[in-house]
Amino acid sequence: MRAVGVTSRQGAYDVRLLPLFDGEPRDGVLTYEFLALQPINTPQGPEHTRRIQAAQPLSHGDLEKIRTIRVIAKRNTRQSARR
Repeated sequence: MRAVGVTSRQGAYDVRLLPLFDGEPRDGVLTYEFLALQPINTPQGPEHTRRIQAAQPLSHGDLEKIRTIRVIAKRNTRQSARR
């Protein structure tokens, strides 16, 4: 699973998806927090220079227990579900 975001300034690092609830799905929903360390003294720059991404491996066995993957970021939350 991969998440992509845009930071407010250039220079974000240590980008990661932190699993919540010990990485266990709750009611079929697996939830991650999208985190990055962000220096405060860097230029804003164009959007393509502020794009970040993080990934988390999921096995077929993991996916059998999951209906929805939710990613919580600082300004929004996105989720992807299957039927």
